Amino acid sequence: QQQRVRKGKTLNIPLTVTLEEVFYGKSKTLKYNRSVNCGDCRGSGGETRNCNNCHGKGWTERMAGNAFFRQVQREPCRMCDGKGNIVIKACDRCGGKGSENKEEIITFKVPLDLQTGQKFGFNSGGNEIPNGQAGDLTIEIVITRHKYFKLQGKDLIYEPKVAILDMILGTKIEIPYFETKLLI
Repeated sequence: QQQRVRKGKTLNIPLTVTLEEVFYGKSKTLKYNRSVNCGDCRGSGGETRNCNNCHGKGWTERMAGNAFFRQVQREPCRMCDGKGNIVIKACDRCGGKGSENKEEIITFKVPLDLQTGQKFGFNSGGNEIPNGQAGDLTIEIVITRHKYFKLQGKDLIYEPKVAILDMILGTKIEIPYFETKLLI
């Protein structure tokens, strides 16, 4: 059987932006923490030896079934938690965990047609695991409520409060429009 490449945990992070940031296409900086393999032990946790229970495979086999039908089931080894080895002397830098937290910073330009709930994916931006691939990073956009406008699809909606007499007389009204005002 072919062994699959293990992949680290995908991180899902919400990013809050304002309507002004979307309107002007400003740059946004996101700081987040992720788990990376220890630089000293490369994720092993320190000095290791093969697990006696699974003989370094990381899994054990168990027979299940009855007298007529038997099935071999694989499950992660309970002694080594599926790693295949056991730490005998812990790494001084990570204390035997094999990983450490690292702060990452991503800067990107906010697209002009951004919508709430939209997701952006970054390959290998998630948590790392030893002898495997790093997980991915998914950023989900949340646009904060605006003081005057509602966002409906790609349209800005403004609902002014106008008196009936002003409507009959055709009085011009002022609409706040981000950094300026429109007179209609």
